Amino acid sequence: MSQDQIIKRHQHAFRQFGHHPNALLWSGIKIQYLRFEQLAKINIQTGDSLLDVGCGFADLNFYLTQQNIPTQYQGIDIVEDFIVKAKALYPKAQLSVNDLFTLDPEPNSIDYLMLSGALNYVIDDADNKARQTIEKMFATCRKGIAFNLLDNDDQWSSSRNDLQTYNKQEVESWVKKLTSNYQIIDNYLDNDFTLLAWKE
Repeated sequence: MSQDQIIKRHQHAFRQFGHHPNALLWSGIKIQYLRFEQLAKINIQTGDSLLDVGCGFADLNFYLTQQNIPTQYQGIDIVEDFIVKAKALYPKAQLSVNDLFTLDPEPNSIDYLMLSGALNYVIDDADNKARQTIEKMFATCRKGIAFNLLDNDDQWSSSRNDLQTYNKQEVESWVKKLTSNYQIIDNYLDNDFTLLAWKE
């Protein structure tokens, strides 16, 4: 799937569902928030700077605020429709149509980077691009990163030709090269795992 195909798929879903996790190709708010709950275990604190990579409608910003963790939030997404809607919802947030490599933030410039679901698309050389994204996130952070991926041990996810799944042990090996201070969380959904990694 090309980037243009991903954008068009989301544009179609947005026209169909509007501001709803279904437009992001999530099954619902409950599952979305369950994933956010795992990301927040990175121990982000009030006032920390945060870059949400593939932010969609910036719902993570809303979730953290509801949890009494207001942050210096910045969100990027490649789907312009999402960013336009997110700006209307959260006018004080820094939001832009962008990807991590085009934005190219300075190393050690943002406290935390988070990514939820943005690497779940079947694309050419998906493993290598995911690894590069994780490495870029870690280089950019001052404190840590948190991201989730679909688990290829799950039969339903791995049988879908439109979803990219990942080998948990392989992803762990990527992170081990960056830091020894990390945690894998895989007990909240059958088809998903979250990885938290901190600067040492």
